[in-house]
Amino acid sequence: MKGIQETIEYLGAYEYVYLYSSSVALPGKPPGFCLTLLLEQRDRSQLVIDVQIVSALIAAAEKKDPELRKEATWGLSNLCAGATPEQMWVLVQLGVLACLCGILAGEDQTLMVVALEAINNVFKKSEDDTRICRVVEGVGGLKTLRNLQTNDQGEVAKLAKYIVVNYFDGDDDDDEKEDK
Repeated sequence: MKGIQETIEYLGAYEYVYLYSSSVALPGKPPGFCLTLLLEQRDRSQLVIDVQIVSALIAAAEKKDPELRKEATWGLSNLCAGATPEQMWVLVQLGVLACLCGILAGEDQTLMVVALEAINNVFKKSEDDTRICRVVEGVGGLKTLRNLQTNDQGEVAKLAKYIVVNYFDGDDDDDEKEDK
């Protein structure tokens, strides 16, 4: 496992440490911007896990600063998109899925869509949907997903319905199931 300084040098992203301070941003960039860019590199998921950046990303997603929340949520989504099934379970254990479910309870419709897409990726990459369902239910995510099915924003409602129907044996018709 690489140390944080070695990782910073390897990635050429010294600025990612700004995530630890929600009040600091790179000139012309929102807080967390560098880490979001970093996480767009799919082959770096394990490195991000190894150097324990995930907890800082979760903490940033839970801050009140809207720009920091946005960047951190995108970072989590990128991390989920690039993770292997084994890495995905580690991310779930680290609290990524609980954090994403928490984002669904917010008011930012755009972040809800990003979180829903990330949750769908968690299920798609999971080798055991039952464990993932238990985690979602355990943090109140299923109730939130059911409520979001009637959301005014069409994309939020559509994604929430898709997840409920495909992974939680939703009450909707089976012809709703599709490979998303």
